[in-house]
Amino acid sequence: MWTKSWSGIRSWLTWDDRADALQAGASQFETSAARLKRKYWWKNCKVSNLIHLISFVQPPFSFIFFFFTLTISIPGNFTPSCPGQFSRFSALTL
Repeated sequence: MWTKSWSGIRSWLTWDDRADALQAGASQFETSAARLKRKYWWKNCKVSNLIHLISFVQPPFSFIFFFFTLTISIPGNFTPSCPGQFSRFSALTL
């Protein structure tokens, strides 16, 4: 009878040691997870700010580029039908 109770106590101590080890590992995991969360949150902020900056800065440059590209006069007999527009198919419709 005593052998069963001692083996039960040893088993309980083994489980207790395992639980302590698991608790220590979980604590270490939480610490490293929090560190990674902060690191990638900061990276995400940087990328998000960069995307916003590009999305606000790029459209005016595109507008200026296409505006000046379309309003450049072409040498020859070409005359635009509307200011700022090319009528490429006007000869076909006449």
